[in-house]
Amino acid sequence: MSDPAQRMRELREMQEKIWRERQQAQLRNEAAQYLEGRIARDPMAGPNHHSLAPILQELGDHDEALRRLQFAAKANPENLNVRNDLALAIFKRGREHWARALKEFTYILRVDADNFLAHKNIAAVYAARGRYEKALEHALEAVKLRP
Repeated sequence: MSDPAQRMRELREMQEKIWRERQQAQLRNEAAQYLEGRIARDPMAGPNHHSLAPILQELGDHDEALRRLQFAAKANPENLNVRNDLALAIFKRGREHWARALKEFTYILRVDADNFLAHKNIAAVYAARGRYEKALEHALEAVKLRP
């Protein structure tokens, strides 16, 4: 039999965890509403779309998040952080999208050959595809850039 005091502590911890998760969800919803309002006032502001995308991903709306990242990348083609986030979102969509993600990451390296994140993420794509030598090549380059 379990200790009643221990069981009460566990229940309190679960309640607190549920409360924190609800608070975080509420904050995400409020942030999304705020950014949607900013986008309504300035629909062409790519940074707002970029900021909204991870919130939408956390809320489970991956298609809309990808759409926002695509818009942000078109609005700010020189912003490599946006391109990286777009490529990651594409990569996470599954095997049939890996080639497209690799193309995006490769574009980042063409612009900035020392981009740590691009090397790290290209390594992940190659590893997922079973191309371990190429994955290792990019992983080593990432480690060289950020030991």
